[in-house]
Amino acid sequence: MTNKEFCKIDTAFYGDEIDDIKQTKKEIMIYTIFRILGLAFIQNIAFSIVSRSRNRDNKKYHVIAALFSNSIWFLTFRELILGDMNYILFIPYVIGTVVGSTYGMSISMKIEKWLGATSDGHLKK
Repeated sequence: MTNKEFCKIDTAFYGDEIDDIKQTKKEIMIYTIFRILGLAFIQNIAFSIVSRSRNRDNKKYHVIAALFSNSIWFLTFRELILGDMNYILFIPYVIGTVVGSTYGMSISMKIEKWLGATSDGHLKK
């Protein structure tokens, strides 16, 4: 029996189950795409905040921002690995990071204003 013949028998016997598996894989990939999009968005908000916090005169702000950024980075790459680093995940990852970075800059500026954190605080003294 050839492999092709075996596949026909297998499909005939397991036909509905194979269709269910294909549908489940598709649903999982769609779910993963949206999770990557959301995590990448949050990741770059956090990255923008931590990048700006490095240059401010508030160490507590930087510690909290670094914890946030590194935690989200870990969760994002965990999801990418669980998604087998599929190339289809590239598009939502890039979209999420670009939009997140832009949005994160605005959030960071508001936090800095609220904290009174400045980049040249040592010059004002």
